[in-house]
Amino acid sequence: MRRRAGRGGGGFTLIELMIVIAIIATLAAIAIPGLLSSIRAANERSASASLKTLASAEADFKSNDRDDNKVQDYWTYDVSGLYSLTSAGIAGNNDPPIKLIDIAIAGADASPGGVGIAGGHLAPISRFTNTTVKAGYWYCHLTGYWQPLSANSWVGTTYRTNTGGVTMGSVHHHSAFGFLAYPDRYKSSGNQIFLINEDNVVLKRVLTASIKPTSAIPPGIPTDLTIRYYPLEQWIRLYYSKMD
Repeated sequence: MRRRAGRGGGGFTLIELMIVIAIIATLAAIAIPGLLSSIRAANERSASASLKTLASAEADFKSNDRDDNKVQDYWTYDVSGLYSLTSAGIAGNNDPPIKLIDIAIAGADASPGGVGIAGGHLAPISRFTNTTVKAGYWYCHLTGYWQPLSANSWVGTTYRTNTGGVTMGSVHHHSAFGFLAYPDRYKSSGNQIFLINEDNVVLKRVLTASIKPTSAIPPGIPTDLTIRYYPLEQWIRLYYSKMD
């Protein structure tokens, strides 16, 4: 006869098994949220640091005329161009790229430029790396910034302008730029968005829902205009926190 598992047989009784399973479930319920919270915190620190890297790259780009267009201006077309843009002084985009940012940030551009941009001097980032999320976050250029018209009205002003010099089209701005980092998966990869502009101060804001516009890769720029444009100072005081 088959002997029933029990203490005498070296196994567990049904009650003991249920107790063990309950203990494991309790430990998992305690540990998993803490683990997810740690992952989110690490992702958010990475996103903030990456935006600082973008701001430093923009300062270098402008002060040293990295694209050689003979104008001291900021690159405002996309994120990945700070890696893959080539010299305006050499025809085409087969000459060495400027590589001002880490390739992982460039590859996480949510809306990278394509062939023909910047007078043909922007090499597609796909030539150098695959497009993929970086530490749970996507990065994109902001469309522009809000400017007040009166006490109760404002207008969005674009970052993409033609600053002259060697013809590259509307891909620069003389004095301003803006970038956004947003989570790939709301709550699991991050709960906050991060912004930065030429002031080199990272802004953060807690989300109440996902702002990822599509499930495509790359997913694109969020559609909400209050996020696509850098906020007014009074909105920053209400909805954002400043990070050093």
